Amino acid sequence: MYFATDAMPGQNLYLCTSVNTWTRAGITRQAGFMLGQDSGPPLTDGITQGDIFTNQIGSGVHITKVWCSCDGGSPAIQLKKHGASSNLMTGQLTCSTAGASSTAFNSGEDAYSDGARLDLSLVTASTTKRVTVYYRYTVD
Repeated sequence: MYFATDAMPGQNLYLCTSVNTWTRAGITRQAGFMLGQDSGPPLTDGITQGDIFTNQIGSGVHITKVWCSCDGGSPAIQLKKHGASSNLMTGQLTCSTAGASSTAFNSGEDAYSDGARLDLSLVTASTTKRVTVYYRYTVD
């Protein structure tokens, strides 16, 4: 197995199984989003934030894990493709100060084609002022 990077340091890492067959397939990445702030007012139920992620990789990706934390309380989140009616996760993810994660996804909802967007919904705010969400994905 061989690895290579783009000409600019810190950019894409490519994987190949034989000489000169570079691909981004199988590479795992993560991205994150924060809603609110620790010193701000409490968040409210039902907040939706669109476009917390837009796939600009140049190929499809599959989300493999969602993780969240908060500054207090026990808020619940859900993610979905922009404009879709189906949720990404099979159930709401309840965040905590220690963090919580989910890898249980509805069939097909974890796949994001190039240009697809991801939306966040704060289903229940509890008493939290901040929710931080990270999602891990693998390039197809």
